[in-house]
Amino acid sequence: MPLTFLIPGPLRSFAAGKSQIVIEQSPATLADALQALWKLYPGIRDRVATEQGQIREHINIFVGIEDVRYTGGLQTPIRDGAEITIIPAISGGSRVVHPQEEAPWLPARARKISDFTLDRRTLLKSFCSSLVVTQTRASQNPASESGRPFRIWDDHCHLGSVPGDTPEERMAALVKWADRLGIERLLLSQGYSAQFHPTPGQFREENDRVMRAVRRFPDRAYGSVYLSPAYPEFSVQEFDRCVRDGPMVSIGEIEADKPCSVPEMDAIVERAASMKVPILQHTWLKIGGNEPGESTPYDVVAIARRHPDVQFVCVHTGGDWERGIRIIRDMKNVSAEIAGSNPTAGIVEMAVRELGAERVIYGSDVGGRSFASQLGKVIGADIPEPAKELILGGNLRRLLTPALRAKGYRL
Repeated sequence: MPLTFLIPGPLRSFAAGKSQIVIEQSPATLADALQALWKLYPGIRDRVATEQGQIREHINIFVGIEDVRYTGGLQTPIRDGAEITIIPAISGGSRVVHPQEEAPWLPARARKISDFTLDRRTLLKSFCSSLVVTQTRASQNPASESGRPFRIWDDHCHLGSVPGDTPEERMAALVKWADRLGIERLLLSQGYSAQFHPTPGQFREENDRVMRAVRRFPDRAYGSVYLSPAYPEFSVQEFDRCVRDGPMVSIGEIEADKPCSVPEMDAIVERAASMKVPILQHTWLKIGGNEPGESTPYDVVAIARRHPDVQFVCVHTGGDWERGIRIIRDMKNVSAEIAGSNPTAGIVEMAVRELGAERVIYGSDVGGRSFASQLGKVIGADIPEPAKELILGGNLRRLLTPALRAKGYRL
């Protein structure tokens, strides 16, 4: 028998607006059921699971009325005809619901609570069917203490996992979300890609998608070319097509084909130097070991030392930001980017203390992370207002200014 996923409001935009999704297969475990769901609606995956495939901490999953945390996690058995409910945790305090108190998330027939015999299945189904995201449009950009709005430029945006059938539709969704938070400009890269080792044809396809998106919204986005030291000759040609002769203004995010410290990277960096464009290099410091070819902040330091006149952005700052910040500290042509990690208190404060505000850059990694969670790292940081202005956009504008002026963009 088929099983049914009950989808909450915040995830329905990634499921074609559906509140229920029927899986016709008969998976044996929750892991199998989720894999079947990802195949139908891949955009849901990043919101529910980590890069390692584990359920995110803020996500609650119930099989029937049982919380899978107590029934085996991803190995929870799935019976025929099961209902699987996905519920994002809601932040805020908790309180006791007393008899006769109104419970507005329940249907009217169940709204008056006369005792504590409320059926958990009814609660889960009612909650999931009515849960929505409150979408409040800001009247202006997030403002500094002086009342002057910040000019926010985001250096790290992707089209992957964003709803829409075309690059233009996906970009429209990003612009809509950015408008809610007062984000002025997006630096877009990698297209839809989720490949660790793309072929030259796939690199070209993703760069074409980015250029389509940017051409549709030229006043809101810039493009950054997707290259790899695994294909140095192709990468130089693609740089010329997309940057020298095209609309793009930077390189990267370069991903995990080869460490960026390899000699093959030098030809790409020399091309960047010729037009004074920055390079955004993905980095990570994974406890269980990086993917084959995945760079660390040590690799960025190595290539930056060979090319002191080129500006590098250490994307994610290695994820393990305390180590990453210290690794790049003495390399003055390397900036720390705050995107992609959990909004942990202290990351921005440490980066400013160790590197100076002029070497810290805001990015969201949107498509995989939200604008809001990453903006919160800066807006809520205990640092001076001028430092926030640099991090939220001033530093990125400075890095991009030579290329923007060369191409005739209005600053």
